[in-house]
Amino acid sequence: MDKATGKAFLDADGKEIKAETTFTPTQPTGTVTVEFVFNATGLHGKEVVAFETLYYEGIELATHAEINDEGQTVKIKNPEIGTKATADGKRKLQRIRSRLPML
Repeated sequence: MDKATGKAFLDADGKEIKAETTFTPTQPTGTVTVEFVFNATGLHGKEVVAFETLYYEGIELATHAEINDEGQTVKIKNPEIGTKATADGKRKLQRIRSRLPML
């Protein structure tokens, strides 16, 4: 859900973001990973809140849908790319300043 509007969150392609997984519990408590894959181009700074619903044989058993739940909120950030140059994998290279004559 879009935290700012409370409506379904749409990715950069205009598609509603949804994910689901099927699992069989092995213990009375635990966790399950649900992977969301979507185009986040241009969505920098937006906040998305994941709502959860648990079904068994088509019957809704539980739901968690709290728009202000910080534990369910993800802020989309732009990826950062950087490099660090080394001479032999251990030492940092120093920048060499040189002055070229102006013609």
